[in-house]
Amino acid sequence: MCGIAGEVNFANTKPGLENVERMCRLLTHRGPDEVNFHVSSRCALGIRRLKVIGVVNGSQPVYNSRKTVVCVFNGEIYNYRELKGELESEGYAFRTNTDAEVIVLVTDRL
Repeated sequence: MCGIAGEVNFANTKPGLENVERMCRLLTHRGPDEVNFHVSSRCALGIRRLKVIGVVNGSQPVYNSRKTVVCVFNGEIYNYRELKGELESEGYAFRTNTDAEVIVLVTDRL
């Protein structure tokens, strides 16, 4: 089970990575295998990952090809292999073997 932390700021100030790093340290027991972050002008996201799917190349956050969508995900998409096959047949190229990447690539369809 992974641990996710984040801060969203609707003011004109950039959210602080320090707070999210601190939150992720407190979630080490939820995801002892890896920790990563994403910071933009409006949000800071952190994920402590327990590697289950995509053990070798499944790092998160995951981005779409234009980096307009970012995802940190704790869950399981049971039919992600079928969705992945459908997206690949439409020309999408996957960089990982994770179900999280399906989420961001599906957004390209919208």
